Amino acid sequence: MSQFLNDFVVGIDVSFEFSIVAMLAPTGELIRKPFRIDH
Repeated sequence: MSQFLNDFVVGIDVSFEFSIVAMLAPTGELIRKPFRIDH
């Protein structure tokens, strides 16, 4: 069993002008709606 199974996950999709960030709880539930960060 993975030692990281109960960790939160943050995904960042980086592109030239902006990035999209999504956050998931250990249960797979969305913590917050994905949001955009302008560079």
